[in-house]
Amino acid sequence: MDYGFPGAFFFILQIKIYLLCSASNFIGFTELTLSLHIYSKLETMETSTISSAGITDLGQLLSSMSPRLLEGEYVFVSLPYSTSSPPSIQIISAEGPSSTSTNDSAAKLEVFETCLMSFQEREGWSFLLPLAYAKSKGYSYDGVFKGITLDVHSSLEAVGLTAAVSTALATAGLSANVIAATHHDHVFVGAADADAALAVLAGVSQLEQTMRR
Repeated sequence: MDYGFPGAFFFILQIKIYLLCSASNFIGFTELTLSLHIYSKLETMETSTISSAGITDLGQLLSSMSPRLLEGEYVFVSLPYSTSSPPSIQIISAEGPSSTSTNDSAAKLEVFETCLMSFQEREGWSFLLPLAYAKSKGYSYDGVFKGITLDVHSSLEAVGLTAAVSTALATAGLSANVIAATHHDHVFVGAADADAALAVLAGVSQLEQTMRR
């Protein structure tokens, strides 16, 4: 959708965010929320607040996102495809690739039943797996993560929520991996940063609530 001048106004405000962040995290955080609030007001001029698939209004999404820390720790694992067509997963353990057998099929099913997320990439299957499970299978991974679910029912057509979450966390110096599912968005951050990330997102939500009163 073309927002014309309002869209340009939002990007100007975003530039101000990054400039202010270098001087003060607090000022940058406040400016971020103000810019998102203004943008959400502009967006509601042309879009409905709630669709059958969830909320689309950015301001409402931010004020009611209810970030919740998930239990456990998770890792991203990539497993190569087998030579079969259509491509299936080649199970690899610490002992090396498994042979095609009934046990192999069971192992493939186990990975899909255990993972929080799977995605077919050009390089192979990408899985988000519990840390303990990945360790037990000898899978390689980089980094350990904790998940934060935004309990608000966000529409897949909503504009700005991922950008708002990522920018807020970036302002605080925190990396974020955002996964959009059918009903909710899920943010995976470094395990050591989980509490800080949760506090940042809760702060964004609380400030948006205050500004909407």
